[in-house]
Amino acid sequence: MLLLRPSLQKKFTLLVSLAIVSTSLLLSYYFLKAYERYVLMELEEEGQTLSNALAHNCEYGVLLSDKAQLTLLAKVVYEDPDVRYVTISGENNELLVDLEAEPGVIRPENVRPQDILRKQEVESGEFVTYFKTGKSRIPALDILRVIRSQRNTRHAEELGMLLQQEAPDRDKANMVVIGHVRLGISPEKALSNIRSIERDIGILTGGVAILGIILTLPIVRFAVNPIRQLVEATQKIAQGDLTQKVKAKTRDEIGDLAKSFNRMVVDLRSSRDEIDKYSRTLEERVRQRTTELDQANDRLELELAERKRAEEEIRQNLQVQSTLNRLLQISVEDIPLEKMLEQIIVELTSANLFSLDSQGSIFLAEEGSDVLVMKAQSGLDEPVRTLCARVPFGKCLCGRAASERKVVFTNSANGRHENQFVGMCAHGHCCVPILYGDRVLGVLNIYVKNGHDKNPKEEDFLVTAANTLAGIIERKRTQEALKVFTAKLEDSNKELVQFAYVASHDLQEPLRKISAFGDRLATKCRDSLDEQGRDYLDRMQSAAKRMQTLIEGLLLFSRVTTKAQPFVAVALSDVMREVLADLEIRIEQMGGRVECGELPTIDADPLQMRQLLQNLVGNALKFRRKEEAPVVTVSGRLLNSIEEGSGKRQDGLCEIIVQDNGIGFEEKYVDRIFGVFQRLHGRDEYEGTGIGLAICKKIVERHGGAIAARSALGRGSTFIATLPAKQNRGDNP
Repeated sequence: MLLLRPSLQKKFTLLVSLAIVSTSLLLSYYFLKAYERYVLMELEEEGQTLSNALAHNCEYGVLLSDKAQLTLLAKVVYEDPDVRYVTISGENNELLVDLEAEPGVIRPENVRPQDILRKQEVESGEFVTYFKTGKSRIPALDILRVIRSQRNTRHAEELGMLLQQEAPDRDKANMVVIGHVRLGISPEKALSNIRSIERDIGILTGGVAILGIILTLPIVRFAVNPIRQLVEATQKIAQGDLTQKVKAKTRDEIGDLAKSFNRMVVDLRSSRDEIDKYSRTLEERVRQRTTELDQANDRLELELAERKRAEEEIRQNLQVQSTLNRLLQISVEDIPLEKMLEQIIVELTSANLFSLDSQGSIFLAEEGSDVLVMKAQSGLDEPVRTLCARVPFGKCLCGRAASERKVVFTNSANGRHENQFVGMCAHGHCCVPILYGDRVLGVLNIYVKNGHDKNPKEEDFLVTAANTLAGIIERKRTQEALKVFTAKLEDSNKELVQFAYVASHDLQEPLRKISAFGDRLATKCRDSLDEQGRDYLDRMQSAAKRMQTLIEGLLLFSRVTTKAQPFVAVALSDVMREVLADLEIRIEQMGGRVECGELPTIDADPLQMRQLLQNLVGNALKFRRKEEAPVVTVSGRLLNSIEEGSGKRQDGLCEIIVQDNGIGFEEKYVDRIFGVFQRLHGRDEYEGTGIGLAICKKIVERHGGAIAARSALGRGSTFIATLPAKQNRGDNP
């Protein structure tokens, strides 16, 4: 029976993580496919519109064979970035105009037959051809549309004089085909947007996977605590205090072991009480029945023998539990796995249990191969350590135990060893596989005396020890993997701090010199420079100021973590009043208004809460509509609970809402606006570095919350920050 069952919790965590990642991937795949269909429909509509307009406008140019006019019309269409080529043909397929985005642009006649996906006839003589170009998932379009004209017997010279006299509604039955217009529509522009979306989805999926790994940390702590409680209780019982009782709180193997141990202690206590009671009765009977001394002595000898047997069994059971407790004690020590295995094999071979010998070894299965490697031994001769350093599965007794996954026992291994040496003493073996689920982690090999009979109690003890070893080995390997992961995180944090230091010192110092010398040059030499020189000087100073702003923004972003303060009680209403005082002049200059309701008090970093509110309100004021004064509404409320994605409910949350009547944005850019240095507008439209909302997101995430945005173009925006109302005060995550 396994002593630990954390594997179920780990598997459950892994399954949940896989489910989250799989769902994210499926949703991402569905979104991408839907977006690709939308892009193809847009390209079809765009091509139909352009080709129809061009065919209509080219009618008289084709009739007059005016290539200059036709070229001008083709260039108007060609300015569309999705158009790769334009061809205009007259009667008898006479080529009048042929424009290409680049020499050798791919057309349907240049691709393999299997790359022609389909050819659709829109009207009589008019076709749309879908064909593949390279590895693009969206096909290119080749649109062929006919040019029709009123059946007329006039000469071309007469047409030029009668163009203005044509009636707008002409008899379609009297229309004839005078030429063709052909457009090539490329999906390259749309593909760049799709690749950007795929990259963002990949980053999000990776974040979900990392979060699933981090969530396994509490599971390890949960597994260690009940083990320590079990060790403390069993130590007192081993010292003779049979009043102790192990608390069985869990419903796993540890709980089963605790219940079994409690039943054994009850049995021991009952046996001891019965023996004591019988001893007192026996003494009384000896005094009262001296005449029956011979019969009493016979009975006494029998009962003494039974008592010795019971005491021996009790001693062995206590020693077994003491040995297992010692293994658990070793398992919680902060030592390498091989050192831990050495202590465990010494403990097992020196326990003097049953008729087990003082020699033994522990093998672990080598990663990626069916080979056992001796990792720890006790009392083995040098030739044995050398010959048995590596044992393939199925070879010798230990290899058989690993391959067959069952206990292999022999009371005389003479002649059965595949690895032998001169002077090998006669002995026996009990080889027990160390199993963890369906995996073979290794083999526990204990020597027995030559000719020793198989004892079920010995085998049960060694199987229990092997199962305990399996849990210890798996937990230790997990701990070592977590240590490596923690070390990598610490290295990343150190690199971030170093980068902030470089940005604040090494980068700003030369930038200050550039600005200073630029100002000095502008003061002393500006009048002596020509117009081009003054333009270069202005550009240099503007670029230096822009660089300084970017560095300061980057420092603000990094200080969210490096300069953070411990969590304390923060009255958000007081913080909001300070923010409004700072923005008072700016609001008056814009003729705007900020409406703020009562905000709750939460546990947070006060400076970062002020920075969060100031950035959100400042952002709402900045992106205002030019024809309307800005109106910003700030509100907040406490939520008793919300339902998370996992189905659980999280209590004690604070929701802060900042709503404006500004220019808004398309919600497909909602992820982009929270990125560092990401902007939806040019610097000539709205000033700023594009880091304000990124700082807001980092502040909210540091507090264990989330931020979201809802908006529509031209209808304002709403930003919602959700934060835990209560934190561990004094913490500085």
